[in-house]
Amino acid sequence: MASNESPRTPEQSKTQPEYDTGHRSAYFWRRDHMKDGEKVSDVAEELGIPDRTGRRWMRERKLMGTPTAKRRVRKNKAASKGSKLGRPWSIPQEVLNEMVGPSNPLRNQPLLLQARHYGITQKERTIQYNLKTRKNKAQLYVAGYTKSILDTNKSRRVKYGVDYKDEPIIGFWDLVHFTDEAHFNPTERLQKPRILRERGTRDDPDNVVEVDEVKSGCAVHIYAHVNWYYKSPLRFYNDEKDMLPTPKPPPKPRKSKYETQETYDSRVREWEANKPPKVKQDSTGNHMTQKYYSEKVLPQYIKAVHKARMWQPKSWVLQEDNDPSHGTRSTDNDAALLKMANWIVTIIHPAQSPDLNPTEGCWNILKERTKRRLWRPRTHPNDLEDGEQLEEEWDGTTRYLKKILQAEWDKITLEEIRKFIKEMPWRCEQVIRLNGRRVRSALW
Repeated sequence: MASNESPRTPEQSKTQPEYDTGHRSAYFWRRDHMKDGEKVSDVAEELGIPDRTGRRWMRERKLMGTPTAKRRVRKNKAASKGSKLGRPWSIPQEVLNEMVGPSNPLRNQPLLLQARHYGITQKERTIQYNLKTRKNKAQLYVAGYTKSILDTNKSRRVKYGVDYKDEPIIGFWDLVHFTDEAHFNPTERLQKPRILRERGTRDDPDNVVEVDEVKSGCAVHIYAHVNWYYKSPLRFYNDEKDMLPTPKPPPKPRKSKYETQETYDSRVREWEANKPPKVKQDSTGNHMTQKYYSEKVLPQYIKAVHKARMWQPKSWVLQEDNDPSHGTRSTDNDAALLKMANWIVTIIHPAQSPDLNPTEGCWNILKERTKRRLWRPRTHPNDLEDGEQLEEEWDGTTRYLKKILQAEWDKITLEEIRKFIKEMPWRCEQVIRLNGRRVRSALW
């Protein structure tokens, strides 16, 4: 027989439920704004909260922060114990740790291939959710990449770090003229590698991928030098009328029995100066010979050192990389003799070490700003910020590209350069710790 009574709400448990976020927020605000002489129990009574509960909330806030953004603190408590509410995770924590670690041999492969390697049967979306929520938003990010370094050069890089890690900024590094040559290719498009890692760990040494150097014939060649007190103008050496394409190496001169040793040594020096560097290049590329460097580029560096000596008579030094055209591999060549004749002291800089040259940081700024201007020029007044001017679109010519490069180079300040130089002691320590591997930071 059906009952005529309407359905009733089941009896509720008399256990007092956990107060919601609003009660917590109000209680915390009153506790933070208590008047002089006011009791804690009076605050709880005013809000209708047991004094014991209020004191427990204060202890929890002290340990875990203000939980006003959550309806319950049970989730916070579980997280502090390394567990979670509800069902256990379908993928063990140890597997996730290994997937984002350097021991994963497939970190640069699609996620499903990595899952198969670790025996994970869940769907790709489930794996993505676990990585995102449990490993600091880990996913397949674009990897930080660097050029591979030869083992012999790694040992030289470590020696460089040992020699100069304790040198002060003022008194040593501020007296170094950092020189470098580079190229800029506006049409370069490289496929950047990806790697599975956590968010914010791009520059960690274990997350940096080494790639082989890729060159293109469409490039503008530039050179400059920077110092704690000075930044040189940006100059170009890519003019075809000034550059010599890399020819077949000429045979080494043979000594005649009728010529003196001094004459023969002079012919050998001339042969060394005109010998092309032993580097890989495209058929359309140009490279600097030692003769060109000695006649056109090196005099600019020497002039800057002489100018600094006249300004302050200190021990100014020159840092060059180990390019064959610089004459750093022997003492009997045109470049080395020119430096000796002008009393130029040089720092022995290891090859494949742009990360130990602050000029490289300037190149990064220059290339980034130039690419932005080429592909996204500010041609409308609404695009401008305070003090900026309208920019013309690149017409595709090398002449205008050089003009843009020079304009962006002039915008680089001494404050930015000094930030790079200040990192040198730290970089020397890091190259020792990394056993010669590439050093990266938030700056460069």
